[in-house]
Amino acid sequence: MTNEIYVEKNGYIATLVLNRPEKRNSLSRAMFQAIVDQLELLSVDSSIKLLIVRGVNEVAFSSGADITEFLDVRYA
Repeated sequence: MTNEIYVEKNGYIATLVLNRPEKRNSLSRAMFQAIVDQLELLSVDSSIKLLIVRGVNEVAFSSGADITEFLDVRYA
C-alpha cells in the first residue's frame, strides 16, 4: 500500500486519509486502487461502524483525479 492513503482506527471509527498534500490530494491511479483495497478490507471488519474520509490537512480534501496521468492512461 502506498503511504498516500492510510487508515487510522479508533474504536468503531475508521478514518481513510488522503496523504498527498503537495498535489492537493489529487488521486493517482495507484491511490484509486489503494482506496478500493482499503474499502474491501474495511467492509469485512465487523468492528468498524463509521468511515470518515479526509485529507491529511485542512488545505484540501481532494482536487480530484491527477490530470498529469491523463496522457499516459488515455494513450497507452
